[in-house]
Amino acid sequence: MSPPQPQSPSSSSSSSSSSSSAGKNNNGISFTITHMNANHQDSLAYYLRAYNGVSAAEAATATLETITLSDLVIRTNKNNNGGNRYTVALDPPLQSFSETRARLVAMHKECLERLHLSDVKITTYRVPSRPGDVLAFLICLSGILAFSRPQHLLPGGWVYEGLRLGTGWWWPQGFAGFCARMQPAVLAFTLVVHAFEAAVLAYTRLRKHGVALGSAVWWAWVLSTLVEGFQGFKRFDRLVREEEAKKK
Repeated sequence: MSPPQPQSPSSSSSSSSSSSSAGKNNNGISFTITHMNANHQDSLAYYLRAYNGVSAAEAATATLETITLSDLVIRTNKNNNGGNRYTVALDPPLQSFSETRARLVAMHKECLERLHLSDVKITTYRVPSRPGDVLAFLICLSGILAFSRPQHLLPGGWVYEGLRLGTGWWWPQGFAGFCARMQPAVLAFTLVVHAFEAAVLAYTRLRKHGVALGSAVWWAWVLSTLVEGFQGFKRFDRLVREEEAKKK
């Protein structure tokens, strides 16, 4: 048997350089995986929802397992009998792992567009505080309470007596009776319109800005809009603009 041939210095240097490069890549990928799982779990959920059609509830449990030049491997429900594993293709494939961060950011933005979501998250409810907001809320609430029962608008009722519907010279004759007869229609119309506005707010605003369906914040905005109507949109949009300004 011939003795092993000594390795040339250039060959040894090349092997060492290759090993060093591979080590750096592995360290970088490990850091990226840890960073994504710790700080960008929402992005992983968006990838699954936009590219793999996974439900929002399942995607919320996403954990990044591995990254290759051609795909991401993401597991959901990790603590539930192993969960499900999904492959998210990187199209086109990465040329090197140095492109990973830029590609993940680009995918995040693309997913937001596909899902009609925003990077601005709203996590709080803002009570009416401006004079105009407070006045609009009180007027709407008073109107709903006043027309909640016809008895409120007839002699002895708190609206009738408080506004002097029967004795005030500023009211047309028979105005109290007219309001009492119209009470069911006025109440139904107001509630239907405000319910529609609350539904639109939930779909076009709350969903878009990450307010979880059925959460305390979600209910606060929906119930508030049921009372005040479109004024709730204006207050929510102001809050969004403030959060956008903080990101700049």
